[in-house]
Amino acid sequence: MGFWVIIADLDNDNDPDIIVQGVPDAVGSDQPGNEILFLENRLNQLNDFKIHEFNPFQFTTQNFPVDMNMDGLLDIVSASGPHVYINKGNFEFESLYDPYENSIDFFGYQNPDLMNDFNTGGLYFDFNSSQIIDDFDGDGVIDIYLPGLEGGYQNKVEAGEFPYLPNIPEGKIIFGEVEERYVHELEGNSDVVRFKYENIVGIPEVSAYNEQYTAQFKDIDFDGNKELVIARQKHIGTYPNNRQEGHFIQILKINQREIIDVTSQFINENYASDDGVIFGGCSFDNRLRNGIRVDDTDNDGLMEIFSTKAGLLDFNSKNHIWEWNGSKFIKTE
Repeated sequence: MGFWVIIADLDNDNDPDIIVQGVPDAVGSDQPGNEILFLENRLNQLNDFKIHEFNPFQFTTQNFPVDMNMDGLLDIVSASGPHVYINKGNFEFESLYDPYENSIDFFGYQNPDLMNDFNTGGLYFDFNSSQIIDDFDGDGVIDIYLPGLEGGYQNKVEAGEFPYLPNIPEGKIIFGEVEERYVHELEGNSDVVRFKYENIVGIPEVSAYNEQYTAQFKDIDFDGNKELVIARQKHIGTYPNNRQEGHFIQILKINQREIIDVTSQFINENYASDDGVIFGGCSFDNRLRNGIRVDDTDNDGLMEIFSTKAGLLDFNSKNHIWEWNGSKFIKTE
């Protein structure tokens, strides 16, 4: 039995709590499970954690906590559906009145120009562990960044998994908006955050480095506005004969709901392939295997973008560090 851990303040007491999500034996990590534990952080009062159990209709490791009904408590959005489990307080969450009605209360994911021939909810809202939940356009409403594999939908069409090529970008930001709706779980009208098909904006593609791997949303130049920094890699082939190699750092500015690629203005030497022989036929692993961090780690008032070696079997990997010099990120290692 596997598990996935998320840290979030579920009871709004300014102490981080822990969500432990189980996956049944012989079930993949992206498949629905129903073994959920909430560990209430009581370290400041009783020096312990209190366990709360939750058995939802469906739950996956692909989910995130966010206040969907704007009451100050973090709800839980699960990729299955997708569905929203509303936080009632005291670590109690509403069961679904009806899975379909729950999904459409918060997600308007139907493309009116296409037939509903396959799971459009899962297609448009393919949550994963590299997503970022933030207010990207600065309108006070939460948004979602979802990374993707560019060309991945075409591969699925060619493999017969999709009936047609959907008109949707693989990597995207879904901008949230507030709507008043009747919510069955609340038994009345409520302002809720909704994520809709027409508010999806694609991430600018980088053809040679087609997989968006990890990302950070930080103010890298201290101008008061955050930038989206994406670590990309080459994804070659299809499962089970696929592999990843190299890296490419992409930097994006977001002006309201326009996504602008400013990579060349902000960073030098931002890409590398897996080249350079170490010994025999073994080449350097230039992937950013531990993802990226974007922080001022040395407290000099300037940000760094960096990815360090993998903890195990790192003989063929490298550290990659870029430092901000006041106008551009320069590769230092």
